[in-house]
Amino acid sequence: MSENSKTNSRPNFFWRLRTTPLRDLARGRLSGSLDVNAVIAASGLPEELALLVQRVARRTRLARVERVEVAHDLLDHFRDGLAEGVSAPTLIEAFGHERITARLIRRSMWRKRSLFARNTRQVVRAGFLCFGVLIVCYLLLAIKHRNREIRIAVDYVAILNAPTEASEPEDRSWPEIREAITTMRGLVGSPLDESMSVDQMLSKIAEASMSESSSPWIDAELEPPALSVNGEVLDATVVDQFFVAAEPALERLRAAANRPLLGFSLSPRGLEDLADRRFFGEESQNLESVAREDEGGFQDSILMLEFPYFGSVRLAARLLAADARRAVIEEDGPRMVADITAMLGLAEQTRTPSIMIAQLVGMSMERLAFTVVLDSIAAFPGNIDDPSLVALADLIRGLDDQRLRLVVADERRFFLDIAQRVYTDDGQGGGSLSLGSPVVEMLGVPSEDLRPEFFDTGAGEFLLGPLVAELTIGRADAVRLWMNTMDAVEEQASRPPWEIDLATLGLIDEIPRESMKDDLMLRIRYFPITLIIPATEGLVFAGAAVRMERDLVLTVLELEATRRRNGVWPHSLDELKFAAGGELARDPFDGSTVRYQYRDGRPLLYILGPDRDDDEGRGMASSGPGSGGWKDLQRDGLAGSSKHWGIGQGSVDSEPDGDIAVWAAGRK
Repeated sequence: MSENSKTNSRPNFFWRLRTTPLRDLARGRLSGSLDVNAVIAASGLPEELALLVQRVARRTRLARVERVEVAHDLLDHFRDGLAEGVSAPTLIEAFGHERITARLIRRSMWRKRSLFARNTRQVVRAGFLCFGVLIVCYLLLAIKHRNREIRIAVDYVAILNAPTEASEPEDRSWPEIREAITTMRGLVGSPLDESMSVDQMLSKIAEASMSESSSPWIDAELEPPALSVNGEVLDATVVDQFFVAAEPALERLRAAANRPLLGFSLSPRGLEDLADRRFFGEESQNLESVAREDEGGFQDSILMLEFPYFGSVRLAARLLAADARRAVIEEDGPRMVADITAMLGLAEQTRTPSIMIAQLVGMSMERLAFTVVLDSIAAFPGNIDDPSLVALADLIRGLDDQRLRLVVADERRFFLDIAQRVYTDDGQGGGSLSLGSPVVEMLGVPSEDLRPEFFDTGAGEFLLGPLVAELTIGRADAVRLWMNTMDAVEEQASRPPWEIDLATLGLIDEIPRESMKDDLMLRIRYFPITLIIPATEGLVFAGAAVRMERDLVLTVLELEATRRRNGVWPHSLDELKFAAGGELARDPFDGSTVRYQYRDGRPLLYILGPDRDDDEGRGMASSGPGSGGWKDLQRDGLAGSSKHWGIGQGSVDSEPDGDIAVWAAGRK
């Protein structure tokens, strides 16, 4: 079919719809008036003129409505020429070069357009060009990001295990602790409850033994409760027989606590020592099932470590604490001192590695030892002979600030280990967050839930990599912020409680952590720090509390020593004479020396309380356990009030009103 025959063919419905202006459609008409070929075909001009008009209109490259206008003008021009008797060939020859004419017509029509119409096309073109450039640049960034690989350069688990690996077997206490507890398990009869494990039964026996030994100092004036476990009264001889039979095992614990280190080998793949698997009841554990599957994941990281020995070491400390209380009743001062020494030794061993949880477990054991001393002197001071009292004071004085300091060196390594698994490595300490499996693991979402087959091919990680790298902070900044946080923790933990400033602990990159919880973009930008940063306030106060309770124990020991020298309790703390390395406990609320009252022949040490107002030792309103009053605060020792410590944490208008007793002698 010739080009001219095409112009004369009847257009179909959809073509007429496409070539009808919106104004005609609004009137319900399919005019097809934008069909330039139809306009030319309807003109009735000779074929050669019609084809010329068609070619020129097309070469103008104008909008359809403008082409129709150009066609009408040319058709009128040729009609006028034919009407004057000029032949079609003459008109074509006079028309000139059609390409040049089309260009001139285009310029003329362009000048007739509005300013907006003239620039719209260029703007659209420039937009598409810029978009194309952005796509190319993004793809180049994606290629660059893809070529930066995650490189696990340091085995931080091996660093944690290095002291154990470098030690001799006889320097490790864990095998002795394990065997001692195994022996004591064999001394326990059937648990009172089917849901109770043997270790829980051991813990309950230690708890039950308190009813016939030194009660907590706060209850020292009361009659001891009945010996019971879970409400079932036990025969006291059962507990007595247990501790008599357990003495060799307890001696084994004392010897173990004197060794240089705990020596438990940590592994992210589970318990590798067969003796440990038997001890923890995991003989059937298949190490192959937990072996690493991906070098880029967390399978070999500190994050995957478990510390099953924490419960066992704490159980050992509780059994030693129970035996120490029993030793006081039996007026066996040297044994009591040996038990306290062992508890403190186990606590020191447990503090290594210096990750947060290990520090807290070690501190809890130290505070347990302090509590035993405070309770014993409150209830049965005369049962501790003078040499043992001196030995206790020397032992506690030896716990200097360096020994009790908060250490977070391995908490720093914890993040460095995570960083090398979730960030790429540029070789200079920098890198960007990767969307590989470790990040998905940290979010706790299976990769299949994030993307079906899209991410499995790596396309998603490739395409989203630059976007994620732009939205989140880089590796160097993340490490810097984490180290700054740890610096702030160590610095604040070294301060006395009344100078601790929680404001510095609540900032990440000068942004309050609380505000990050409510801001999605901030949570994304500072991922993974916002996901794994520890509760630093509790860690700081725990470190300060241990030092405060040490000083409280030294103060109480010196009170008892003064009573023995003078025959009566001192009327003022000025009468105390500390040996080198000891000093009066201080009030964590204002830094002054702990307050002292001597009433009705009974000494009382107290601190101000959250209101920071001296009420002359008057306690807070309620007194029963669980009632929220002063006894609930002090049942946890001096540290029970730690959440109220620090700068700006309270005032004279704070509630509750009243002072907090931290130690008082019994009436016996």
